[in-house]
Amino acid sequence: MTYEPGEATSQSKITEDLQASEIRYRRLFESARDGILILDAVSRKITDVNPFMTELLGYSREEFLGKELWEIGLFKDKDESQAAFRELQARGYIRYEDMPLQTKAGKQWNVEFISNVYLEDGNQV
Repeated sequence: MTYEPGEATSQSKITEDLQASEIRYRRLFESARDGILILDAVSRKITDVNPFMTELLGYSREEFLGKELWEIGLFKDKDESQAAFRELQARGYIRYEDMPLQTKAGKQWNVEFISNVYLEDGNQV
């Protein structure tokens, strides 16, 4: 193996830039004043949720993780949730103007619901 003098510095800079980018986007996710859920497109399970969404609906982060949308009241039932997922996968985007969400305490909020499909490490989320 050969060593190039600038190689370690270059790799170190790339690593630092990547870490800074990850921190920047994590802060954006955590401080956003919009509720954000990240779901696995295959299993339809929630893989991440931001603090605003946990505050809005009154569930802990742990109560969101691993659940499908209908299990936390984002859709009335499993069939409605599956229909929305099929539409999302077919169109790559869905939007509902006044979607009723119910908090853990039973209060109802009407919200704008927007969902997009994108790739993360080659997987749809």
